[in-house]
Amino acid sequence: MSAQALDLAVDALAVHRLSRLVVDDVVLDRPRNALGRWAEENNHPMLDYWLGCHWCVSIWIATGVVLVGRSSLWRRRVAPALALSAVAGLIAERA
Repeated sequence: MSAQALDLAVDALAVHRLSRLVVDDVVLDRPRNALGRWAEENNHPMLDYWLGCHWCVSIWIATGVVLVGRSSLWRRRVAPALALSAVAGLIAERA
């Protein structure tokens, strides 16, 4: 596998993990619920929908990864850690 293909695979898994964090993980329940209440109170139903949509969240996270994620810190530390977490979570779901 080429270095570019490996980078793309690691970035894809990192985007998956961050998307799960935003949409599903308990650790972000409070801010997600608060933002959802704010969206409902201020008549922004699409924001509330967006918070629960993996596809919607992942496009914005992927855009950030493409625009900012080329730093050495991202490439050497953050993306691999997120990718490993994503793989571990996927395996745990199927075990």
